[in-house]
Amino acid sequence: MKRIILFTFFTVFLFTNIICHAQSIVADPANVAVGLHSTQLPYFPFNIAKSETLDSAAVSVTYKATYLDYSVKDEETKVDDIMCLQLGQNVSKFFSTNLDNLDRFKTFKEKRTAKMRQNYLPYIIYRNEGEICVVNREPFEVDMVQEYSEKVKSPNWKILDETEKIIGYDCNKAIAEFRGREWTVWFCTDLPFNNGPWKLQGLPGLILKAVDSTEEYAFEAIEIVQDTKVITKPLWKTNKTTYKKWKRLDEAYHKSPHFYFSKGGERKIFNALTSEDFTEDWTIPYNPIELK
Repeated sequence: MKRIILFTFFTVFLFTNIICHAQSIVADPANVAVGLHSTQLPYFPFNIAKSETLDSAAVSVTYKATYLDYSVKDEETKVDDIMCLQLGQNVSKFFSTNLDNLDRFKTFKEKRTAKMRQNYLPYIIYRNEGEICVVNREPFEVDMVQEYSEKVKSPNWKILDETEKIIGYDCNKAIAEFRGREWTVWFCTDLPFNNGPWKLQGLPGLILKAVDSTEEYAFEAIEIVQDTKVITKPLWKTNKTTYKKWKRLDEAYHKSPHFYFSKGGERKIFNALTSEDFTEDWTIPYNPIELK
């Protein structure tokens, strides 16, 4: 049996090529064994050659996202990603700049600055007049996404008499429960955007910092610049779904990864660190930002 180790992500372009051209490598996928990390869903760079323009950005905000994850040795750890919030006249876009950089390197051979990792935040969030569209990359797939739209109600914020300066901006503090987590945020009324990182919104100013009460998820602005770049949406193979269906699928990816990554048992998958075959009771730690 031929064993292909896709786990490292340091060889991202090798395994992306393997996945894109799997049929030319071996006629029978059952004769290929794939090595994966036991604690992480694998997300690959996508091709972004085809896209549609939604708006033009006026301002771009760069956030450092920090979140709880698990190392390849099954150790709980904090990791980070750099996110960008593009603010246009009608549309905003929130996405991982690291994944975008890897996409651009793969598609256009632009200079790669992002590290080869498979646990960057794999979603893009578009917001337009109270409705958001969330595009989630399919794990262990190339150029395939799950997409849903929803009208998100603003949290019932309680504005407190506390202030903090963030990258030179005076910010006010607010707290609220949202999607199962207690959030503390700092927003700036001098930046009159009803927007913020991830799905957070509903305050009289842009949210520059957000931390959940467990400190498992946090976002903090590190740069704000005027921008003239277009806001684009890549044209990937898309499965339109709903928020509830996506939540069930995302949970299933973690609770039943053997079924999904082995293609229902058609493909052999093994632990890249131990070389032991994964069994059907294999699970991946599940700690989503949205608990409900």
